[in-house]
Amino acid sequence: MTRNQKSKRRRDSSSDSEYDISSFGNSASCFAQYEENALNIKIIETDTIKDVFPTYLGSSVGTDLEHLRLEEFDYDRIVTFVPTQHRDLGEHQRRFLLKLKHVLQNDAADTSESGAESYVRVMVDVFLDECKLDDALELEIVPSRLKMKICDEHFFAHTDREGRKNETLVWVLQVTKHKNDIRYNNGDIQLVAGLIAACQHNYNIGNGKINPRVLYGINIKSDRISIMRTTFSEEYISSLFRGLPQQQLEVLKYPKDRGLKLSDPIERSQVLYLVTELRRHALSIDTSL
Repeated sequence: MTRNQKSKRRRDSSSDSEYDISSFGNSASCFAQYEENALNIKIIETDTIKDVFPTYLGSSVGTDLEHLRLEEFDYDRIVTFVPTQHRDLGEHQRRFLLKLKHVLQNDAADTSESGAESYVRVMVDVFLDECKLDDALELEIVPSRLKMKICDEHFFAHTDREGRKNETLVWVLQVTKHKNDIRYNNGDIQLVAGLIAACQHNYNIGNGKINPRVLYGINIKSDRISIMRTTFSEEYISSLFRGLPQQQLEVLKYPKDRGLKLSDPIERSQVLYLVTELRRHALSIDTSL
């Protein structure tokens, strides 16, 4: 089939759409406003935790996360943290503070070195390990190898991590490589593409059924964390195998504007609340359906 024939077929597959799959970026990392509109994605920012976790009952942090509250450690105390001067802290607390310190110092240096994001990745891995989102039983964190399919076209939609319960994807995580992100909407569309690809994965292993319908996306930029929630329908996901969707995909993003800062004691506690809810959600999923 020639490129013109393929392009015509792509247009025909989404008959009334003004968008053309052949005009998409080669991978989700290149997606911007055009792809967001074509995929009928609507991102709604909110400052209400219950919008992303409807069962949220209040400021309850899992007992196994209490050690990360570290209420006396604000930005200034973290960037000057010296482990040997805080032997009163536990090993896990010192490790977390030390990795977070490296991230903050790297940001303060305002460097654009290609390896600068490595500090964030190391800190993220330590943080996720402490959050028990990989319990070596039901929950597991793995590198991402996701692909999103639209009609017969595949687009790499790699995030940085995937959170699973057994083989079912529950959340995806994206680390923004540079604090001064120049991507469209700070890369939100890349994370949503990862969520769509994750749902397609679940759809495929579920023999045409979506379980769970609700998926979460975590975006980490320096020490700031935001979270997305979206509820998928069979109509939206199945339509992608034929072409571009007519149904809108609504994505809720918490909080508005910027993420919650791990370097701020109050906002760090809010992040711990979110992680507690995310873990509770993951464990509640019945993967036998």
